[in-house]
Amino acid sequence: MRRMKSVILTPEWIRQLQDLGVYLRELRMQNGLSLRAAAKEARISQAYISDLEHGINRGSKKPFLPSPQILEALSQTYGVSYVTLLRMAGHLVESPGKQELRLFIDDLSEEECVQALIVLKSMWNRNNEQVG
Repeated sequence: MRRMKSVILTPEWIRQLQDLGVYLRELRMQNGLSLRAAAKEARISQAYISDLEHGINRGSKKPFLPSPQILEALSQTYGVSYVTLLRMAGHLVESPGKQELRLFIDDLSEEECVQALIVLKSMWNRNNEQVG
């Protein structure tokens, strides 16, 4: 069994990990996998997956942070984005500007996205010309 990392978690981070657990359980169920089958496919113990889904280590009664390696195995088992799981666990944090941009982009039409992409590529090209 893999050792669970102990970290100091803020209340917000704990809620984030609980949300991750709910999401992981939903993914497992959507894939039609029992705890045993998911554990076998991901090569993680059933107890570990259960603890992740509940957002707490039942042995210590404390929340814990899953390692990137565990999240990678689960992303492959469930067929979801590894980066999404890393973000949900708090391993990757977007800057406020990128978060705002992502929310803004979600509200754009397809045509508006194409136009925004043209502008962003132009900005990127201009910045690269200045550096080079």
